[in-house]
Amino acid sequence: MKYDFFMRKFPAEILVFLLNNSTYSTKVSKQVNATFSHTAKVITQLEEMKFLEKSIDQRNKRRVLLTLTPKGRKLAEYFRKVKGILNELDGADES
Repeated sequence: MKYDFFMRKFPAEILVFLLNNSTYSTKVSKQVNATFSHTAKVITQLEEMKFLEKSIDQRNKRRVLLTLTPKGRKLAEYFRKVKGILNELDGADES
């Protein structure tokens, strides 16, 4: 696995966002504040690594839903925990 891929900001943010949301690429792009083309590239890489999967939205067949795989969910939960720890440490520095 390419660990350096996850040291970048967007892959981790995308996974954590998808923990509570099966959603579309455009919403992910807005949430992580990245261009759509960059988001699409990262999503493709996450899909190739089996961390998320794409499926056709049954309510609107033109849209593609993004959903975490069990492997992606596990990694996203770790990222969320690390983010929480870093936020705690950041707050401790200000005291």
